[in-house]
Amino acid sequence: MKLEAVNDEFPARKYAKKKLHQLCHLDKLKIVHDVMVNLNSQIDTAKTFKVSKHLVSALILKVKKNPKFMEELKFEIYEKQSKVGRIKEAAGEILK
Repeated sequence: MKLEAVNDEFPARKYAKKKLHQLCHLDKLKIVHDVMVNLNSQIDTAKTFKVSKHLVSALILKVKKNPKFMEELKFEIYEKQSKVGRIKEAAGEILK
């Protein structure tokens, strides 16, 4: 017995899932917030942010094992924003 595809198409993902190193710090914070504060399931959160369920689970475990992980993420975001601000100021002074 041979199985035939309905429309000669095979089901596939419509997007490429992101890896951990491809996520910015803000996305990581949003994922953790969505699961822990908004109480959404890890599967729904994974679909929303287009990442794997395993990645969401790994982030949640990191936060549970190391509560300072969230503070580190926030500090990295703050550092990046301050660096961008300093570069804009320097560029503005050069262009004057």
